[in-house]
Amino acid sequence: MATAADSLLNVWPDLLLRAGSGVCVEEVKRFDSSIDAIAERAGFFGRFWCPHSSDFMNWRYLDHPLGNSVAYAALEGDRPVGYCVVTMAGEVATVMELSHVSDSLKVPRALLLRAIRAARACGCRVIKCIATPALRSWPLLHGAGFRSVSSKVYFLVRGEAFPGLRQLENWQLGAGDIDSL
Repeated sequence: MATAADSLLNVWPDLLLRAGSGVCVEEVKRFDSSIDAIAERAGFFGRFWCPHSSDFMNWRYLDHPLGNSVAYAALEGDRPVGYCVVTMAGEVATVMELSHVSDSLKVPRALLLRAIRAARACGCRVIKCIATPALRSWPLLHGAGFRSVSSKVYFLVRGEAFPGLRQLENWQLGAGDIDSL
């Protein structure tokens, strides 16, 4: 029984995310300013959030001397409409970024499937994402088999410059916003 359940869990993301087929997804060696508008628009949250510019993305992931990250962009024609980043560390991969501005769910599905396949190809047995409950990608991640679990990541905001600033549910944060994993 456990073997059958494990097999189903291994193929479930492929089955669910296959709906992203037909989307052009390419590896990104260097982020340029064309993703800045995606980060701004896709990340917008009515309360508190941290947009990630191309400079931040290159520094945080692609230029990091100790990191092992791979990035992908979804394209409509030659225009990027979404991106994702997955970081591998031994047998554990972390989906660091998943943003898109397409009206189609095919784009985020294709990006997440590419991230999962990259992690598997690197020998990762666990794929995780660290995020606040308000992360816009959570319904897709949950549907693909990601589960909410307690973590040892703590949320600490000092001051009260704005109402609700210190309440976790008022923030849209992902793994890329955390100092260390």
